[in-house]
Amino acid sequence: ADLMLHGVPGPCPQCGGLVKYADAHYRCTAWVDAYSRCQFRAATMPRLPFVKPAGLRSRLWKAFEFAQVDIPDAIAREQQRAEQVRDERRAAAGRRR
Repeated sequence: ADLMLHGVPGPCPQCGGLVKYADAHYRCTAWVDAYSRCQFRAATMPRLPFVKPAGLRSRLWKAFEFAQVDIPDAIAREQQRAEQVRDERRAAAGRRR
């Protein structure tokens, strides 16, 4: 649903690989050589329009029209919350020692 509402993340600007959104960041999933992954990571990035898959014959697909919705505020809030949870976990781990 995220891709249908907000669009598809574009290719990685560093290596052209597949970019996925996870843990409040966009990350490249490609390998740059046999031993290391691409290190691209960003809080925001442009998204491309969602294209309906060909061959689906559902009434819902016939009515669907892509209209991109901006998400920078939502991403920023999610990123802040993820960082807050991370900091709380680190503080709790420090108290246990």
